Amino acid sequence: SRKLMEKNRETDDSENQRDKPTELGLKEPESSFSSSVQPAEKNLFTDDEGRLIFVNQIVRCPCISLILVIIIALAVSIIALAVAFGGSNKNPFTDDQAQYALNDIRSIKYDTLRLASEAVSADRSKVIVSKTPLKTQSTSVGVFYWIYEAKTKEGIFTKDAMMDILKAESQIMKDDRYKDFCLRDYDNVSVYEQTECVRPLSATLIFFAEKWDPVLVKNVTDRLMETRQAEIYKKLAPCIEFKINCAIKEDVPTVDYDAAKRLSDDIKSIMQWWNGKNKELAGDPKEIAKFCALIRQFPTRSPFVDFYFDANFTSANPVSMYSRSLYRWGGPLKGYTLVDGKEGEDQDQVLRKWIIDNHLKDIDKTTSSGYSNYVDIFYFMSALIFDVLIRILIFDAMNAIISILLVFFYIWYMVGSAFLAVIGMVEILLSLPTAWFFVRCIFQIKYFGGLNMLCIFIVCAIGADDIFVFMDAYNQSKVKGRHVNKDMATRMSWVYRKSGLAMLITSATTCAAFLCCLSSPIAGTQSFGIFAAFVILADYLYVMSMFCTAVVVYHDYFEKPPLCQAPGCCGCCVKDCSRVKTSSTELARQNSHEDGRESEAEDRITLFFSTTFANFILDYKCRIGTALVLIGWLVPAIIYTTKLTPTTKTEQFLKDTHPLQKSITILNEKFPISTQDRGLDVFYVWGLEDISRRGVNQLLDDKFLGDAKFSPSWKFSPACQQKLYDVCNSIKQSQDLSDLIKLKDDGTPSHRCFLYEWKDTVSKEGWGNAQGWVDTLQVDQDMQKFLAMPTTMSKSNQVMLDYYNELGADQIGYDGKTLKYVAISVEAKHLDRWSNPSETFTRRYYDSF
Repeated sequence: SRKLMEKNRETDDSENQRDKPTELGLKEPESSFSSSVQPAEKNLFTDDEGRLIFVNQIVRCPCISLILVIIIALAVSIIALAVAFGGSNKNPFTDDQAQYALNDIRSIKYDTLRLASEAVSADRSKVIVSKTPLKTQSTSVGVFYWIYEAKTKEGIFTKDAMMDILKAESQIMKDDRYKDFCLRDYDNVSVYEQTECVRPLSATLIFFAEKWDPVLVKNVTDRLMETRQAEIYKKLAPCIEFKINCAIKEDVPTVDYDAAKRLSDDIKSIMQWWNGKNKELAGDPKEIAKFCALIRQFPTRSPFVDFYFDANFTSANPVSMYSRSLYRWGGPLKGYTLVDGKEGEDQDQVLRKWIIDNHLKDIDKTTSSGYSNYVDIFYFMSALIFDVLIRILIFDAMNAIISILLVFFYIWYMVGSAFLAVIGMVEILLSLPTAWFFVRCIFQIKYFGGLNMLCIFIVCAIGADDIFVFMDAYNQSKVKGRHVNKDMATRMSWVYRKSGLAMLITSATTCAAFLCCLSSPIAGTQSFGIFAAFVILADYLYVMSMFCTAVVVYHDYFEKPPLCQAPGCCGCCVKDCSRVKTSSTELARQNSHEDGRESEAEDRITLFFSTTFANFILDYKCRIGTALVLIGWLVPAIIYTTKLTPTTKTEQFLKDTHPLQKSITILNEKFPISTQDRGLDVFYVWGLEDISRRGVNQLLDDKFLGDAKFSPSWKFSPACQQKLYDVCNSIKQSQDLSDLIKLKDDGTPSHRCFLYEWKDTVSKEGWGNAQGWVDTLQVDQDMQKFLAMPTTMSKSNQVMLDYYNELGADQIGYDGKTLKYVAISVEAKHLDRWSNPSETFTRRYYDSF
């Protein structure tokens, strides 16, 4: 050992002698090959030999430095998570109700009503505390869909397919407890025990009708196929069946009117037996389908068949490849009085548990591919969506873990060290909570969308790339000559400068790219861009601190066994000194050329880019050829870019083959809008002014979208009451709005107007003036009495206040003391609250309203 130490001392003395001035007072000339090292002056960051000062500290105490950096990173992460999840913040993600451009005129109109409704509702709750109890299971609180897709070209409505459908639908209905959850029919009865479950909407009601007269059906079918008679019936049906628009009767001969009346009566006599009580098919399925296709073309009869047949089902093509059935769940359940709030949540859990415990296995079996040879069956229930999504999220989480593990093993393979791979993954994962700390604690950005969590995949890729860049510079330093490998501090300083600048440029440009998301008007997109930028910044800082320190630890303790000073121990408790490896820095210095030239590159990638690729790029012919190829690609790219258009249908969030996605796709795309499909409610409001967005910043305050503004000049005067009543009547009697407003079963436009009951109540209670309306000064007092009265429009014991304020916004803006605004609503035919059609489609109908 003593001889080895003396030999090393002699080597060091000889090298030091070379660096001393010559007898002429000059240093040996630095080789031109050693251009990697530049003379440096001592400053705030470097010492007099050009080494970075903080690198000197890391090299001197690598383990303490690494532990210190990890402690700081963990502390920052814990603070960020404590702020995000602390207090009442059980859910750190923002429940964004404004995923739209706030300054768009439609957004302003929407928030004007929504915020005004919330304001008056909050004020009213301070005055009117209790709610009116509802009749048991009188209100629809949820639905269950069966969706069917034919496996054969004959379509859904064949004998075999219909028998399989009947068998599937009977599974739930035959349960004795079904009656405890179904929607109850309170027509002509008021006591729960006298009610029955509302029949599900299903084509089995028609195809398994209690009675079916084939002779009468043939006679009616023949008459409906006569063009003239069909046109006369279509023209007179609203008057004959619903007593509306009867002025047209004067222009029709009596003979034609009588024929249309007989045809209407015959159709009614056929339809009255559509109750599904037959255990076998009532008749020939093709004959039944043809009859349904014929009556579907008449607005007064289409509401009774539209729901069951797909959009391509017509009299010319009486074959439907899709069908659906609908069960309605009723509330409040026994033991409850309301369907919202805490009671509503508890009832949802009771219904969900009953389905899962008693029927979910049978439902899954029914929806399996082998259940039927004639029809594929799917289901959709809102109460079960949460469980389905949880299973999907768990599966996706497992995939995310697998992705992270793959990145870990790939880093391990590339850098050749499990220790560095572990530290690399630690710094990558800690970048997320650290970015959260910057965003939430320093910049006070409270908005945090679910999209932000996708940054974990982004930082895995960029973080691994930064690690490879750093390690590549570390490995390259071995061949950079004696000046770079003079000692570990000098070597790591060179590595820092080499890799740090490259990573800084790429990280800065990546951050800038994400910050471009701030140009979006959507707060969720802005939040994602800011968070992603800080994630990249945090990853860069950790690579340059934590990972660099880990590389020094790796150099000292893992790249070779560490030396120790214990007697008889050469390193890592290895007594055999021949097994002790020299450090990579020492080997690099020993293998360097005497004149300081860089050693030849050892890896094939460096050789390829420094020789083959460089020669290719420097050849002007190759450059011209490359330019022509790029231009040839750029031209068609520009052409196809100009052809890009906005999306025309709702984006999918699951695979095409997923049963839930197939259910949603079929429901949204394969069926026409029917009476039973709830359309979007469009409100016309009086008494409000557009809200101001001044002071609104969703990133800093995700709850504040503006303050409600009530018009100080608006009064619910007798003239205003009369005008609104006329508007409601014009909607009810109009036949020109059928392409905009959905028709009800009675053929009238679906709308909700409190003026009808207001006028009747004013007349009945004697509140009116000479014109039959309430005086302006008396409105607030009489409105309070009116809202406490039961409505005739609902069968569930609702009062006026609950009925007219249940469509997502208050139609009667009464705050408990003053009437602030009023509204009427219509049900859109082509828009609903579930799907997201294209902007062009939506704008066309929105502007029409």
